[in-house]
Amino acid sequence: MSVHRESEDLPAKPELDSQAQQVETATLAEDAEFKKREARVVAKLDLYVCPILVILQLISFLDRGNIGFAATQGMTTDLNLVGTQLNTAVSLFYPLYILSEFPAALIVKRVGFNRVIPAAAACWGLCCLGNGFARNFGDLITCRLLMGMFEGFLMPSLTLMLANWYKRDEIGLRISYLFIASAISSAFSGLIAYGILFMNGAAGYPGWRWVSPEEATFFDWLKTRPENAKHFNVFMGSHRTGVRTWLDRPEIINEITDAFKKVTARGEVAKRKGYLSLISVAVLAISAFKKRVPNLKGTIILEDLEEVVANAELEPGIEKLGVNFLEGQPVKGAASYYFRSVLRNWPDRYSRSILGYARDAMDKDSLLLIDEIVLPDRGAHRYETQLDLTMLAMLNAEARTETHWKQLLAEVGMEVKDIVFYEEETREGIIIAKKVAT
Repeated sequence: MSVHRESEDLPAKPELDSQAQQVETATLAEDAEFKKREARVVAKLDLYVCPILVILQLISFLDRGNIGFAATQGMTTDLNLVGTQLNTAVSLFYPLYILSEFPAALIVKRVGFNRVIPAAAACWGLCCLGNGFARNFGDLITCRLLMGMFEGFLMPSLTLMLANWYKRDEIGLRISYLFIASAISSAFSGLIAYGILFMNGAAGYPGWRWVSPEEATFFDWLKTRPENAKHFNVFMGSHRTGVRTWLDRPEIINEITDAFKKVTARGEVAKRKGYLSLISVAVLAISAFKKRVPNLKGTIILEDLEEVVANAELEPGIEKLGVNFLEGQPVKGAASYYFRSVLRNWPDRYSRSILGYARDAMDKDSLLLIDEIVLPDRGAHRYETQLDLTMLAMLNAEARTETHWKQLLAEVGMEVKDIVFYEEETREGIIIAKKVAT
Protein backbone atom coordinates (compact mmCIF):
# COMPACT_ATOMS: atom_id res chain seq x y z
CA MET A 1 0.00 0.00 0.00
CA SER A 2 1.53 3.24 -1.06
CA VAL A 3 0.81 6.58 0.34
CA HIS A 4 0.90 9.51 -2.03
CA ARG A 5 1.57 12.80 -0.35
CA GLU A 6 1.14 15.95 -2.29
CA SER A 7 3.38 18.85 -1.41
CA GLU A 8 1.77 22.03 -0.48
CA ASP A 9 2.98 25.22 -2.09
CA LEU A 10 4.37 27.61 0.46
CA PRO A 11 3.21 31.17 0.11
CA ALA A 12 5.78 33.34 -1.62
CA LYS A 13 7.41 36.16 0.31
CA PRO A 14 7.58 39.37 -1.71
CA GLU A 15 10.80 40.60 -0.04
CA LEU A 16 12.68 37.34 -0.90
CA ASP A 17 11.56 37.46 -4.51
CA SER A 18 12.77 41.03 -4.76
CA GLN A 19 16.23 40.18 -3.37
CA ALA A 20 16.60 37.17 -5.68
CA GLN A 21 15.69 39.29 -8.66
CA GLN A 22 18.32 41.91 -7.70
CA VAL A 23 21.07 39.28 -7.35
CA GLU A 24 20.15 37.71 -10.66
CA THR A 25 20.19 41.08 -12.39
CA ALA A 26 23.60 42.02 -10.91
CA THR A 27 25.25 38.84 -12.13
CA LEU A 28 24.05 39.01 -15.70
CA ALA A 29 26.83 39.58 -18.24
CA GLU A 30 24.66 42.15 -19.98
CA ASP A 31 24.64 44.38 -16.94
CA ALA A 32 26.93 47.15 -18.19
CA GLU A 33 26.98 48.99 -14.88
CA PHE A 34 28.14 45.88 -13.03
CA LYS A 35 30.93 45.34 -15.55
CA LYS A 36 32.11 48.91 -15.08
CA ARG A 37 32.21 48.56 -11.30
CA GLU A 38 34.05 45.26 -11.63
CA ALA A 39 36.65 46.78 -13.96
CA ARG A 40 37.25 49.59 -11.45
CA VAL A 41 37.83 47.05 -8.66
CA VAL A 42 40.28 45.06 -10.80
CA ALA A 43 42.12 48.27 -11.71
CA LYS A 44 42.49 49.15 -8.03
CA LEU A 45 43.85 45.68 -7.30
CA ASP A 46 46.36 46.08 -10.13
CA LEU A 47 47.36 49.45 -8.72
CA TYR A 48 47.71 48.59 -5.04
CA VAL A 49 48.28 44.82 -4.77
CA CYS A 50 50.29 43.71 -7.81
CA PRO A 51 53.16 46.24 -7.53
CA ILE A 52 53.96 45.15 -3.97
CA LEU A 53 54.01 41.47 -4.93
CA VAL A 54 56.14 42.15 -7.99
CA ILE A 55 58.67 44.12 -5.91
CA LEU A 56 58.93 41.26 -3.41
CA GLN A 57 59.57 38.79 -6.22
CA LEU A 58 62.16 41.13 -7.72
CA ILE A 59 64.02 41.51 -4.42
CA SER A 60 64.04 37.78 -3.78
CA PHE A 61 65.77 37.09 -7.10
CA LEU A 62 68.27 39.87 -6.46
CA ASP A 63 69.12 38.40 -3.07
CA ARG A 64 69.71 34.87 -4.26
CA GLY A 65 72.06 36.01 -7.05
CA ASN A 66 74.29 38.18 -4.88
CA ILE A 67 76.68 35.34 -4.16
CA GLY A 68 77.87 35.41 -7.77
CA PHE A 69 78.91 39.05 -7.44
CA ALA A 70 80.53 38.41 -4.06
CA ALA A 71 82.64 35.57 -5.48
CA THR A 72 84.25 37.95 -7.98
CA GLN A 73 85.15 40.46 -5.28
CA GLY A 74 87.25 38.37 -2.92
CA MET A 75 84.72 36.30 -0.98
CA THR A 76 86.37 33.01 -1.94
CA THR A 77 89.71 34.28 -0.63
CA ASP A 78 88.36 35.85 2.57
CA LEU A 79 86.37 32.73 3.48
CA ASN A 80 89.15 30.35 2.35
CA LEU A 81 86.86 28.51 -0.03
CA VAL A 82 88.63 25.72 -1.89
CA GLY A 83 87.71 23.20 -4.54
CA THR A 84 83.99 23.00 -5.16
CA GLN A 85 82.92 24.72 -1.94
CA LEU A 86 81.66 27.81 -3.77
CA ASN A 87 79.60 25.65 -6.15
CA THR A 88 78.25 23.73 -3.16
CA ALA A 89 77.22 26.93 -1.40
CA VAL A 90 75.40 28.11 -4.53
CA SER A 91 73.60 24.77 -4.99
CA LEU A 92 72.53 24.34 -1.36
CA PHE A 93 70.10 27.21 -1.74
CA TYR A 94 67.68 25.02 -3.71
CA PRO A 95 66.97 21.82 -1.68
CA LEU A 96 65.10 23.63 1.11
CA TYR A 97 63.72 26.12 -1.40
CA ILE A 98 61.94 23.28 -3.21
CA LEU A 99 60.92 21.36 -0.08
CA SER A 100 59.42 24.41 1.63
CA GLU A 101 57.05 25.30 -1.20
CA PHE A 102 54.46 22.60 -0.43
CA PRO A 103 54.08 23.26 3.32
CA ALA A 104 54.13 26.99 2.57
CA ALA A 105 50.85 26.65 0.67
CA LEU A 106 49.24 24.92 3.67
CA ILE A 107 50.66 27.29 6.26
CA VAL A 108 49.64 30.44 4.43
CA LYS A 109 46.01 29.29 4.26
CA ARG A 110 45.90 28.80 8.02
CA VAL A 111 48.06 31.67 9.25
CA GLY A 112 47.16 34.25 6.62
CA PHE A 113 48.95 36.17 3.89
CA ASN A 114 49.36 39.24 6.06
CA ARG A 115 51.62 37.27 8.42
CA VAL A 116 53.43 34.76 6.24
CA ILE A 117 54.62 37.03 3.41
CA PRO A 118 56.12 39.78 5.61
CA ALA A 119 57.67 37.20 7.96
CA ALA A 120 59.25 35.28 5.08
CA ALA A 121 60.62 38.48 3.52
CA ALA A 122 62.09 39.63 6.84
CA CYS A 123 63.69 36.23 7.52
CA TRP A 124 65.32 35.84 4.12
CA GLY A 125 66.52 39.43 4.36
CA LEU A 126 68.24 38.65 7.68
CA CYS A 127 69.83 35.55 6.15
CA CYS A 128 71.03 37.57 3.18
CA LEU A 129 72.47 40.12 5.60
CA GLY A 130 74.14 37.26 7.46
CA ASN A 131 76.14 36.43 4.32
CA GLY A 132 78.04 39.65 4.89
CA PHE A 133 79.18 38.45 8.32
CA ALA A 134 80.17 34.93 7.28
CA ARG A 135 83.65 33.93 8.39
CA ASN A 136 83.97 30.45 6.90
CA PHE A 137 82.34 27.90 4.64
CA GLY A 138 80.00 26.66 7.39
CA ASP A 139 78.58 30.13 8.01
CA LEU A 140 78.02 30.63 4.30
CA ILE A 141 76.12 27.39 3.66
CA THR A 142 74.00 27.93 6.79
CA CYS A 143 72.88 31.31 5.48
CA ARG A 144 72.26 29.88 2.03
CA LEU A 145 70.17 26.98 3.35
CA LEU A 146 68.00 29.21 5.54
CA MET A 147 67.61 31.81 2.82
CA GLY A 148 66.44 29.12 0.40
CA MET A 149 63.90 27.83 2.91
CA PHE A 150 62.39 31.26 3.59
CA GLU A 151 62.34 32.31 -0.06
CA GLY A 152 60.53 29.06 -0.84
CA PHE A 153 57.53 30.48 1.03
CA LEU A 154 57.22 33.43 -1.29
CA MET A 155 56.02 32.10 -4.64
CA PRO A 156 53.23 29.85 -3.28
CA SER A 157 52.07 32.65 -0.98
CA LEU A 158 51.97 35.21 -3.76
CA THR A 159 50.18 32.84 -6.11
CA LEU A 160 47.51 31.94 -3.55
CA MET A 161 47.06 35.58 -2.64
CA LEU A 162 46.43 36.46 -6.26
CA ALA A 163 44.00 33.55 -6.52
CA ASN A 164 41.99 35.05 -3.65
CA TRP A 165 41.68 38.42 -5.35
CA TYR A 166 41.31 37.61 -9.04
CA LYS A 167 38.99 35.43 -11.07
CA ARG A 168 40.22 32.43 -13.02
CA ASP A 169 40.38 34.27 -16.33
CA GLU A 170 42.28 37.18 -14.71
CA ILE A 171 44.91 35.45 -12.60
CA GLY A 172 47.09 34.19 -15.46
CA LEU A 173 48.20 37.65 -16.48
CA ARG A 174 48.95 38.67 -12.88
CA ILE A 175 51.08 35.57 -12.23
CA SER A 176 53.03 36.37 -15.37
CA TYR A 177 53.99 39.67 -13.71
CA LEU A 178 55.88 37.64 -11.09
CA PHE A 179 57.88 35.81 -13.72
CA ILE A 180 58.60 39.06 -15.53
CA ALA A 181 59.93 40.50 -12.26
CA SER A 182 62.32 37.58 -11.86
CA ALA A 183 63.51 38.01 -15.44
CA ILE A 184 64.23 41.73 -15.13
CA SER A 185 65.92 41.45 -11.74
CA SER A 186 69.30 41.34 -13.48
CA ALA A 187 68.63 44.80 -14.89
CA PHE A 188 69.07 46.29 -11.42
CA SER A 189 72.36 44.56 -10.66
CA GLY A 190 74.28 47.26 -12.51
CA LEU A 191 72.67 50.01 -10.43
CA ILE A 192 73.46 48.15 -7.24
CA ALA A 193 77.03 47.55 -8.41
CA TYR A 194 77.46 51.25 -9.10
CA GLY A 195 76.32 52.12 -5.59
CA ILE A 196 78.67 49.58 -4.07
CA LEU A 197 81.61 51.30 -5.78
CA PHE A 198 81.31 53.89 -3.01
CA MET A 199 80.95 51.35 -0.20
CA ASN A 200 84.14 49.33 -0.55
CA GLY A 201 85.99 49.74 2.72
CA ALA A 202 83.02 51.33 4.47
CA ALA A 203 82.95 50.40 8.17
CA GLY A 204 86.11 48.44 7.56
CA TYR A 205 84.40 45.80 5.39
CA PRO A 206 85.36 44.80 1.84
CA GLY A 207 82.80 45.41 -0.87
CA TRP A 208 81.48 41.85 -1.08
CA ARG A 209 80.42 41.89 2.58
CA TRP A 210 77.86 44.52 1.74
CA VAL A 211 75.87 41.63 0.20
CA SER A 212 75.77 43.04 -3.34
CA PRO A 213 79.39 43.78 -4.25
CA GLU A 214 80.48 45.80 -7.24
CA GLU A 215 80.08 43.90 -10.45
CA ALA A 216 83.27 42.91 -12.25
CA THR A 217 83.55 41.72 -15.81
CA PHE A 218 85.33 38.54 -16.75
CA PHE A 219 88.24 40.57 -18.06
CA ASP A 220 88.49 42.55 -14.82
CA TRP A 221 88.74 39.22 -13.08
CA LEU A 222 91.56 38.18 -15.41
CA LYS A 223 93.55 41.29 -14.48
CA THR A 224 94.02 40.03 -10.95
CA ARG A 225 94.78 36.44 -11.98
CA PRO A 226 97.60 36.34 -14.56
CA GLU A 227 97.87 32.56 -14.34
CA ASN A 228 94.22 32.18 -15.29
CA ALA A 229 94.72 34.71 -18.08
CA LYS A 230 97.55 32.60 -19.46
CA HIS A 231 95.45 29.43 -19.37
CA PHE A 232 92.56 31.31 -20.98
CA ASN A 233 94.84 32.36 -23.84
CA VAL A 234 96.00 28.77 -24.32
CA PHE A 235 92.40 27.52 -24.41
CA MET A 236 91.22 30.15 -26.85
CA GLY A 237 94.22 29.45 -29.04
CA SER A 238 93.70 25.69 -29.14
CA HIS A 239 89.95 25.06 -29.05
CA ARG A 240 89.65 25.78 -32.78
CA THR A 241 92.49 23.50 -33.79
CA GLY A 242 91.56 21.48 -36.86
CA VAL A 243 88.55 23.57 -37.88
CA ARG A 244 88.18 26.01 -40.75
CA THR A 245 89.17 29.62 -40.22
CA TRP A 246 88.94 32.82 -42.23
CA LEU A 247 92.41 32.08 -43.62
CA ASP A 248 90.84 29.26 -45.64
CA ARG A 249 88.90 31.78 -47.70
CA PRO A 250 91.17 33.34 -50.37
CA GLU A 251 88.74 36.19 -51.05
CA ILE A 252 89.38 37.54 -47.54
CA ILE A 253 93.15 37.41 -48.06
CA ASN A 254 92.68 39.22 -51.37
CA GLU A 255 90.63 41.96 -49.71
CA ILE A 256 93.38 42.55 -47.13
CA THR A 257 96.18 42.65 -49.71
CA ASP A 258 94.18 44.94 -52.00
CA ALA A 259 93.51 47.34 -49.14
CA PHE A 260 97.21 47.39 -48.27
CA LYS A 261 98.17 48.13 -51.86
CA LYS A 262 95.67 51.01 -52.07
CA VAL A 263 96.98 52.59 -48.90
CA THR A 264 100.63 52.32 -49.95
CA ALA A 265 100.00 53.27 -53.59
CA ARG A 266 99.31 56.89 -52.65
CA GLY A 267 102.84 57.18 -51.30
CA GLU A 268 101.70 57.49 -47.70
CA VAL A 269 103.67 55.93 -44.89
CA ALA A 270 101.84 52.72 -44.15
CA LYS A 271 103.97 51.19 -41.51
CA ARG A 272 101.10 49.40 -39.83
CA LYS A 273 99.38 46.81 -41.92
CA GLY A 274 97.33 44.62 -39.63
CA TYR A 275 95.16 44.90 -36.59
CA LEU A 276 94.37 41.55 -35.01
CA SER A 277 92.56 41.73 -31.75
CA LEU A 278 91.57 39.83 -28.64
CA ILE A 279 92.77 36.59 -27.05
CA SER A 280 95.20 34.06 -28.32
CA VAL A 281 93.15 32.81 -31.22
CA ALA A 282 94.12 36.13 -32.77
CA VAL A 283 97.76 35.31 -32.00
CA LEU A 284 97.48 32.09 -33.98
CA ALA A 285 95.67 33.95 -36.73
CA ILE A 286 98.48 36.51 -36.87
CA SER A 287 101.13 33.84 -37.18
CA ALA A 288 99.14 31.89 -39.77
CA PHE A 289 98.42 35.03 -41.75
CA LYS A 290 102.07 36.03 -41.78
CA LYS A 291 102.97 32.60 -43.18
CA ARG A 292 100.19 32.82 -45.78
CA VAL A 293 101.37 36.14 -47.23
CA PRO A 294 105.09 36.33 -46.40
CA ASN A 295 105.80 38.93 -49.09
CA LEU A 296 103.31 41.46 -47.78
CA LYS A 297 105.23 44.29 -46.18
CA GLY A 298 104.16 46.28 -43.17
CA THR A 299 103.85 45.70 -39.46
CA ILE A 300 101.46 43.28 -37.81
CA ILE A 301 100.27 44.39 -34.40
CA LEU A 302 98.37 42.45 -31.77
CA GLU A 303 96.17 44.82 -29.78
CA ASP A 304 94.36 43.74 -26.66
CA LEU A 305 94.04 44.43 -22.97
CA GLU A 306 97.35 44.83 -21.19
CA GLU A 307 96.91 41.67 -19.11
CA VAL A 308 96.15 39.63 -22.23
CA VAL A 309 99.01 40.76 -24.48
CA ALA A 310 101.43 40.48 -21.55
CA ASN A 311 101.04 36.69 -21.71
CA ALA A 312 100.87 36.41 -25.50
CA GLU A 313 103.78 34.50 -27.06
CA LEU A 314 104.39 35.97 -30.52
CA GLU A 315 106.71 35.17 -33.38
CA PRO A 316 109.51 37.61 -34.22
CA GLY A 317 108.37 40.58 -36.27
CA ILE A 318 104.93 40.83 -34.63
CA GLU A 319 104.34 43.73 -32.26
CA LYS A 320 101.92 43.78 -29.36
CA LEU A 321 100.18 46.76 -27.83
CA GLY A 322 98.08 46.95 -24.67
CA VAL A 323 94.98 49.06 -25.18
CA ASN A 324 91.53 49.61 -23.76
CA PHE A 325 89.18 49.61 -26.76
CA LEU A 326 86.66 51.75 -24.89
CA GLU A 327 89.18 54.58 -24.60
CA GLY A 328 90.38 54.87 -28.18
CA GLN A 329 92.30 53.33 -31.07
CA PRO A 330 96.00 54.27 -30.95
CA VAL A 331 96.98 52.70 -34.30
CA LYS A 332 96.10 55.20 -37.04
CA GLY A 333 95.78 54.58 -40.75
CA ALA A 334 96.16 50.80 -40.74
CA ALA A 335 95.19 49.05 -43.94
CA SER A 336 93.13 46.48 -42.04
CA TYR A 337 91.69 46.28 -38.54
CA TYR A 338 90.71 42.80 -37.44
CA PHE A 339 88.37 42.10 -34.51
CA ARG A 340 87.97 38.52 -33.32
CA SER A 341 85.01 38.04 -30.95
CA VAL A 342 85.51 41.51 -29.49
CA LEU A 343 82.13 43.11 -30.05
CA ARG A 344 80.25 40.03 -28.89
CA ASN A 345 81.39 40.83 -25.36
CA TRP A 346 79.77 44.27 -25.35
CA PRO A 347 76.20 45.55 -25.77
CA ASP A 348 75.41 47.97 -28.56
CA ARG A 349 76.14 51.19 -26.68
CA TYR A 350 79.69 50.05 -25.92
CA SER A 351 80.15 48.47 -29.34
CA ARG A 352 79.28 51.79 -30.96
CA SER A 353 82.10 53.43 -29.00
CA ILE A 354 84.61 50.74 -30.03
CA LEU A 355 83.57 50.92 -33.66
CA GLY A 356 83.55 54.72 -33.59
CA TYR A 357 87.18 54.84 -32.42
CA ALA A 358 88.15 52.33 -35.13
CA ARG A 359 86.33 54.36 -37.80
CA ASP A 360 88.13 57.55 -36.77
CA ALA A 361 91.50 55.78 -37.00
CA MET A 362 90.81 54.21 -40.41
CA ASP A 363 92.09 55.51 -43.72
CA LYS A 364 89.54 55.99 -46.49
CA ASP A 365 90.76 52.71 -48.06
CA SER A 366 91.11 50.83 -44.77
CA LEU A 367 89.02 47.76 -44.06
CA LEU A 368 87.43 46.64 -40.82
CA LEU A 369 87.28 42.84 -40.52
CA ILE A 370 84.87 41.61 -37.86
CA ASP A 371 85.24 37.90 -37.15
CA GLU A 372 82.00 36.93 -35.44
CA ILE A 373 78.96 34.70 -35.52
CA VAL A 374 76.40 36.23 -37.88
CA LEU A 375 73.03 34.68 -37.13
CA PRO A 376 70.31 34.54 -39.77
CA ASP A 377 67.32 36.76 -39.12
CA ARG A 378 65.17 33.64 -38.76
CA GLY A 379 65.77 29.92 -38.33
CA ALA A 380 69.11 29.84 -36.46
CA HIS A 381 70.79 26.44 -36.04
CA ARG A 382 70.66 24.80 -32.61
CA TYR A 383 74.45 25.02 -32.27
CA GLU A 384 74.36 28.78 -32.81
CA THR A 385 71.56 29.31 -30.29
CA GLN A 386 73.30 27.07 -27.72
CA LEU A 387 76.55 29.03 -28.08
CA ASP A 388 74.68 32.32 -27.89
CA LEU A 389 72.95 31.34 -24.64
CA THR A 390 76.23 30.07 -23.16
CA MET A 391 77.99 33.35 -23.95
CA LEU A 392 75.06 35.27 -22.50
CA ALA A 393 75.18 33.31 -19.24
CA MET A 394 78.96 33.38 -18.80
CA LEU A 395 80.05 36.74 -20.21
CA ASN A 396 76.81 38.67 -20.71
CA ALA A 397 77.63 38.49 -24.42
CA GLU A 398 75.41 38.05 -27.43
CA ALA A 399 75.53 36.99 -31.05
CA ARG A 400 73.89 39.36 -33.51
CA THR A 401 71.86 38.74 -36.63
CA GLU A 402 72.94 39.94 -40.07
CA THR A 403 70.42 42.78 -39.97
CA HIS A 404 71.59 43.75 -36.49
CA TRP A 405 75.23 43.93 -37.63
CA LYS A 406 74.39 46.11 -40.62
CA GLN A 407 72.33 48.46 -38.49
CA LEU A 408 75.05 48.70 -35.82
CA LEU A 409 77.72 49.58 -38.38
CA ALA A 410 75.45 52.08 -40.14
CA GLU A 411 74.93 53.89 -36.84
CA VAL A 412 78.67 54.68 -36.63
CA GLY A 413 79.09 55.72 -40.26
CA MET A 414 80.24 52.43 -41.74
CA GLU A 415 78.79 50.08 -44.31
CA VAL A 416 79.07 46.35 -44.90
CA LYS A 417 80.99 45.57 -48.05
CA ASP A 418 80.63 41.80 -47.83
CA ILE A 419 80.05 38.93 -45.39
CA VAL A 420 82.18 35.86 -46.08
CA PHE A 421 81.30 32.72 -44.12
CA TYR A 422 84.12 30.27 -43.50
CA GLU A 423 82.04 27.91 -41.32
CA GLU A 424 78.49 27.69 -42.66
CA GLU A 425 77.04 25.40 -40.00
CA THR A 426 78.02 27.66 -37.11
CA ARG A 427 77.55 30.86 -39.15
CA GLU A 428 81.07 32.06 -38.35
CA GLY A 429 82.29 34.58 -40.86
CA ILE A 430 84.11 37.80 -41.60
CA ILE A 431 82.11 41.01 -41.90
CA ILE A 432 84.11 43.26 -44.25
CA ALA A 433 83.19 46.89 -43.60
CA LYS A 434 84.51 50.27 -44.65
CA LYS A 435 83.90 53.90 -43.87
CA VAL A 436 80.99 55.55 -45.59
CA ALA A 437 82.30 58.03 -48.13
CA THR A 438 81.60 61.61 -47.08
